[in-house]
Amino acid sequence: LYRWPDWRAAAYDKVDQTSGIKTNARPAVFGERAFSGGKDATGWTARCYDWTSRKPLRTYAAATPVTALAVAEVAGRPILAVGTAGLPSEELGTILIYDLEGGQLLRTLREHRRGIRGIAGPKGRTQQPPEIGALQFSPDGRWLLSGGFAGDLVLWDVSDWTEKTGLSTAWGDVRDLAIHPQGSLLAVSAGFQKSVRVVRLPSLEVEREFEHLQGKPSSVTFSRDGRLLFATSRQVAKKAWIGELLAYDLEEGRIVHARPYDQQAPNSVALSPDGRRLAVCSQGPSGFGVFEVYQVDVPPRE
Repeated sequence: LYRWPDWRAAAYDKVDQTSGIKTNARPAVFGERAFSGGKDATGWTARCYDWTSRKPLRTYAAATPVTALAVAEVAGRPILAVGTAGLPSEELGTILIYDLEGGQLLRTLREHRRGIRGIAGPKGRTQQPPEIGALQFSPDGRWLLSGGFAGDLVLWDVSDWTEKTGLSTAWGDVRDLAIHPQGSLLAVSAGFQKSVRVVRLPSLEVEREFEHLQGKPSSVTFSRDGRLLFATSRQVAKKAWIGELLAYDLEEGRIVHARPYDQQAPNSVALSPDGRRLAVCSQGPSGFGVFEVYQVDVPPRE
């Protein structure tokens, strides 16, 4: 956790230093609390921290590594959704639905198929265990969107936690999801093709495809007014670590800003609550992360 504007670390947690296993879940924030995934003496967990005191408040158990987190208020009740990586023997990925305050497990959702990755060999391509790559609640708390490593998308109705709409794609593993401020569109950062898709909600029909990425899409987010879509991509091959940050105009379908990276591969992008600052976290061949903050200036349309 970092404080603005001096960017001093407000809190730091050594996740998985003893086990040597890291979590792929991006942290989540809800009010004065922050959430991360990790592993401790009890096993794999999602963790809740107090933003001010930096103290851990609660852990939520998971049987396998935590790969995605999302928090929202649903019907006046704070809910934590925890996506996990399935076991190699399992056919479906798992989403755990927790009561945020009480810590009770309310529901287990199992719908995402195992993915396929790796280079084809004599015995075919490597089977990837089922894994939830990304989770997002809609702004009104009516839906939970989930993306899996098999390239599938599922829209869950949170009133009864049933699948409302599902979409199987050949886009590759879903790494990030972002919902438009109006709740009508979903941006999908996935896979093998160097492009980002925008689908309409709740039908999941493809509305637009943005191309020209240097590498695999890694993260997406919308501007607060919904006019721009920010996307990062990364490519790691041999000793080359490259990527870029792009800003697309949703209405006109064109790139309005491009920031290439050399010897850095962007992993994630996030927008401040006021929409004025954009943070990008990237990693280089040395293993150290780089954290950059940009001023966002959205010019008015003529």
